[in-house]
Amino acid sequence: MGIYKIKYGMNLAMNLMQYFSVAAALGVGGWFVATDRIQIGTVVAVVAGLGKLNDPWGDLVSWGRELSVDSVKYRLFADAVGRRGLATA
Repeated sequence: MGIYKIKYGMNLAMNLMQYFSVAAALGVGGWFVATDRIQIGTVVAVVAGLGKLNDPWGDLVSWGRELSVDSVKYRLFADAVGRRGLATA
């Protein structure tokens, strides 16, 4: 049960960070547009750029998952080969 809490907790944190960053960019950008400090196109570009940041983060998380799964598979294989070698010796 603890694994599911960690998994869904991390998923929640990643989603919150993604959507809060978009909300902050829209809020601060909207304020700057209202006070004529920047143009609306700048806010649109920032929000579009924030959307592109999620893809590399997802790749990094997938790589970490694959690394942990492969290390467990390797350890199981090495243990099986080690036990078989001891049994025949």
